Amino acid sequence: PKVTTKVQTHVMELLRRVLVTPAIIRTFVELNVFPAMIQLLKLSNEMVVRRTLIVFHIFSTVPSVKESLWALGVVLVEPVMLICRDNMMSDLSDRAAALLLVLLGTRDQWMLFVEANVVGIVLQLLAHCPRQEAKEHAITIMAVMCEDLAIRREVLERGGLAPLVRLRFAGETHEMRRQAGVLLAQIGITGERLEDIEKLEKQRWFKVKG
Repeated sequence: PKVTTKVQTHVMELLRRVLVTPAIIRTFVELNVFPAMIQLLKLSNEMVVRRTLIVFHIFSTVPSVKESLWALGVVLVEPVMLICRDNMMSDLSDRAAALLLVLLGTRDQWMLFVEANVVGIVLQLLAHCPRQEAKEHAITIMAVMCEDLAIRREVLERGGLAPLVRLRFAGETHEMRRQAGVLLAQIGITGERLEDIEKLEKQRWFKVKG
């Protein structure tokens, strides 16, 4: 028989309740639950997706399991990225962006993020998402990845200056404004040059590329 979204939601809620110790969490990893959970992330039902994201976060609290999540690569990164893109008005973008930050992992993961177009999605969050939490996760992702010169170039090529300049001067929180300033300094945008770019940005001369 076909499994209903009600049953899927219930299963994820039960899983959330039982994942209370590292030993139990590792046991479920050994049962290979990730492929089925990844399929749930691709559903259109918000409640199922929300519960599944919560359970993935619980799994990520155990360091060895977090590495197992990293090993899933684009198979997990892509559906989480698409949740960010398609749910910018919803708390799903908060949870998905938080999970992307977890999945960022090592420098090898950074390049996977570039290949999967996560840079473009993160910039879209910074430019268009009204949700503060999602944007905070997005700018933290960007701050980590922009330690790499090639990724800084990718950010510029995708129109990353506009949202960063906007956040530098008008970010919702002090920390967001600070991180945007640090990122712009890494790219080489400071002082009068930054002020000039802000003026151009206000005239909408720049556009983020998805």
